[in-house]
Amino acid sequence: MLVPKKWIVTTVMILVVIGISIFQSSSSENGGQPVIVEERSSETESTERVSEVSENSLVVDIKGAVHDPGVYEMSEGDRVVDAIEYAGGLKSDADEHQINLAELVYDEMIIMIPEVSDGQNSPDLSIDNSQQDGKIRINQATAEELTSLSGIGEKKAQTIIDYREENGAFKSLDELLNISGIGEKTLEQIEENLIVP
Repeated sequence: MLVPKKWIVTTVMILVVIGISIFQSSSSENGGQPVIVEERSSETESTERVSEVSENSLVVDIKGAVHDPGVYEMSEGDRVVDAIEYAGGLKSDADEHQINLAELVYDEMIIMIPEVSDGQNSPDLSIDNSQQDGKIRINQATAEELTSLSGIGEKKAQTIIDYREENGAFKSLDELLNISGIGEKTLEQIEENLIVP
């Protein structure tokens, strides 16, 4: 016996209405809000990302002839020109010729922006470069600079740079002893030529 088409249509419509009413009643039990299952995990991920950013951030102190001197949080790979931009830019009396705008910033760095003296040569108040007073800054030194040290060849120089990239900036020269191939004798030979940070 054939079932009339209108019965089939009516049955389908009744099933749809029942389905909608079940969905609405389950929504009302949750206050009309859909259940968010993965919200907790996404919050955890964002917290991890924030802590990761703060671990990799660098804090610098910029002083002198900038509009907003102060302490700024920078990212790895930022340069002095970026720090100056954060500090509102150079003032009109800033002596730009004494600043290495391209230098990479490092944690706890002090950037002093000197003012132009009236017709006189300004004292060198600019930021420190990778070398100061003949000493090499261990945290900014290139492989070429490191190989100029007694007992440090290309391989050891690259190992120092790799260690620095993996573990962050050296906090003291004694950390060089953690590097394979550098013992106390080698450290004694080179420490007079190195400076931290």
